[in-house]
Amino acid sequence: ICQWMEILSHIRQSGLDVPLCLDFSATALGEGAPAASLTRARSGVMALQGLIRRHVAKVFFTLDVALMKKAARLIVGRHDFKAFQQLDERRDEDSVRTVKAVRIYQEGDRISIDIEADGFLYNMVRNIVGTLVEIGRGRFPAERVTEMFRKRDRRLCGPTMPAQGLCLVKVRY
Repeated sequence: ICQWMEILSHIRQSGLDVPLCLDFSATALGEGAPAASLTRARSGVMALQGLIRRHVAKVFFTLDVALMKKAARLIVGRHDFKAFQQLDERRDEDSVRTVKAVRIYQEGDRISIDIEADGFLYNMVRNIVGTLVEIGRGRFPAERVTEMFRKRDRRLCGPTMPAQGLCLVKVRY
């Protein structure tokens, strides 16, 4: 796969429009439940779909990783993640979670996002990553994350990313 990624990187540098892959992960921590779970999201070149199609989410535009990291710093901490919860899911569920870390790595055309928290709401990681992608595209500023927490409104966030690329890396008790 590394050799293919190198070839695809050259294709992309030649000006052809080849999508990025997005890989994201989550780690959950909790009492009587997993202590931590890490989910990973990957982003990279996707011309040879058959090799990694089911293991990455594709992004067809350039992302500003520095902006994504700026927004990620605002996500870390104890917040009410109601805005990042699936709209129709368990409206009465306590939506306060503590995100210990959001790490974003870029290696060529591949971007990986690791999220570590004491627990996750349904689609929380996919919605956080969708929001980070929209910020990376320049669709809204990184500071909007603060407004999302304050207003608790799912419509302010980015789209739910597809499950491709999402994996649970580790669970700590």
